[in-house]
Amino acid sequence: MVRVTPARFHRRAAPLAYLVALLILPPGGPLLLIVLGLLVLAPLPIAGYSLVALGAVILYLLSTPAVAYRLVNSLQAQYAVLTDVPPDAQAIVVLGGGRNRDADEYGGDTVEYFTLERLRYAARLHSETGLPILVSGGRLYGEARSEASLMKEALERDFKMEVRWVEGQSRDTLQNALNTARLLKKQQVTHVLLVTHGWHMPRAVWCFQKAGLTVTPAPTASDSQRRAHVFIPHYRALYTASNALSEWLAIAWYRLRSTP
Repeated sequence: MVRVTPARFHRRAAPLAYLVALLILPPGGPLLLIVLGLLVLAPLPIAGYSLVALGAVILYLLSTPAVAYRLVNSLQAQYAVLTDVPPDAQAIVVLGGGRNRDADEYGGDTVEYFTLERLRYAARLHSETGLPILVSGGRLYGEARSEASLMKEALERDFKMEVRWVEGQSRDTLQNALNTARLLKKQQVTHVLLVTHGWHMPRAVWCFQKAGLTVTPAPTASDSQRRAHVFIPHYRALYTASNALSEWLAIAWYRLRSTP
């Protein structure tokens, strides 16, 4: 049996892990190679030119749809779109995906588009199944309101959907799972439809299963593969590649921190 790392470890490790990710993931990682190459160019010209060339090639490849969408598909292809809801499913769990800060038209923070895509699909599932909804997301940087409270507000005011449970203490996916499991098990809920993006689903399923819940994945907003053969750089491709690599890095980190 695998025991997951306590949540308090992640509160301490999150800033360091975030810094490391910034240095490794594109565009930071490739740019760092280029800068290092330029710094050693005079004393070590061969090494310098090699580092600059390597950084430039990596940055170019990750900026192409041909590479970026293959990376993201390695994650989202693991779970198909939900077509049949299991009859013993008891709740819909929606994971937060970020916030827009100080949105003038909403009078403060509100959900951003990743979160909104997840909420929309959760609303659709709720209308089809009648299952109660739990929203999960905390205060990553000590904000006044939790992400879960913003999600509840959006669902109830904009989608006219009732939210049964609010989990607003988590700061990462593992804490989403542990806190949600703790809350739901008190209500004898053990089987959930898990709503998040397809590229985030492998990590989310792993965490929720480790927390002891039965999970039926309900992925949403998978990226299109129509341009997966294109080698012309595009800003969205770079963002997609960075997101996919970030997920793989997070999966490796979570599993590394698990102990037998």
